[in-house]
Amino acid sequence: MNLESIVFSMIQKTLGIINDILVPLLIFLVGVMFIWFITKGIARTVINLIWGKLGIDKILEEHKLKDALLGIDIKVVANTLLFLYLFLIGTILVMDISLKTIAGSLQIQAILTNLLGYMSSLIQGVIILIIFLLIADLVSDKIRAKEDMLFKDYVAMVVQAFIAILGFVVSMPAIFPNSNVVLIGNVVLVMFAGIALGFALAFGLAFGLGAQEIVSKRLEKFIKEKLESK
Repeated sequence: MNLESIVFSMIQKTLGIINDILVPLLIFLVGVMFIWFITKGIARTVINLIWGKLGIDKILEEHKLKDALLGIDIKVVANTLLFLYLFLIGTILVMDISLKTIAGSLQIQAILTNLLGYMSSLIQGVIILIIFLLIADLVSDKIRAKEDMLFKDYVAMVVQAFIAILGFVVSMPAIFPNSNVVLIGNVVLVMFAGIALGFALAFGLAFGLGAQEIVSKRLEKFIKEKLESK
């Protein structure tokens, strides 16, 4: 075999590698970048449309629920989840078109398909959790707004914690499909028992320090009103 045939053989192999691997990879990367920008725009447009049509920002503002997720913007969460879901769908389609000839692409595609299925479950779980957190924040605000209720801050805190923990338990099987529900339930029971114990201690301390005075004043006011009415 002379030098010319060796060089020709090497060029053929190089062109074969470029044609079989590099070109599909280049097409895949360009496709993924395109999908990234397209799905990002679609997600933003859809969420803005939903938010505008339903007036979600106005509802959250009216009921003072902006802080229900500890400062995290619900709109940002919804936008991110929708974008990731659409981006995964687009990536799987681009991979199916461009990387068929590359070894191992089917395994990667299967992983992405499983991840897409998990994303559907994750979105459901996050929606459930957000609903519970919004309810917890709304109920606790209603309790704190009651002027004639004793220890309203403590009661509001316990109720909010209970509803939030309940939402955590309900949403966990969707967010973590392989999670041990029984174990989570036991952990939650321990957590809530700790919260209840803390509430009981705080209640006892508050009652010992100041509640007696409040009760006596209210009793005195009640007796005075009764005497004046006679």
